[in-house]
Amino acid sequence: MDKQFIKSVLAPLLCSVIAAAFITYNTTKENTRDIARNTKEIEEVKKDYVTRREFELKLEALEKTVNRIDRNVDKLTQLLLNK
Repeated sequence: MDKQFIKSVLAPLLCSVIAAAFITYNTTKENTRDIARNTKEIEEVKKDYVTRREFELKLEALEKTVNRIDRNVDKLTQLLLNK
């Protein structure tokens, strides 16, 4: 091969291929890390949501119980007042 051809075509082409491979590798590595981080954050949000939802359900059940107790106390008070 001609030295001029190697200097003018193959050397820049080889440099471009190396640079492209390096950039692709780093970008893929960053994307993989970002995807893993996002997945972890999504799982944490899901856990928080489940915990919050469970808390709301327990709170709702507790409110129903308190309301039932209040009604029973009112009935008992009415019975005692009527006697």
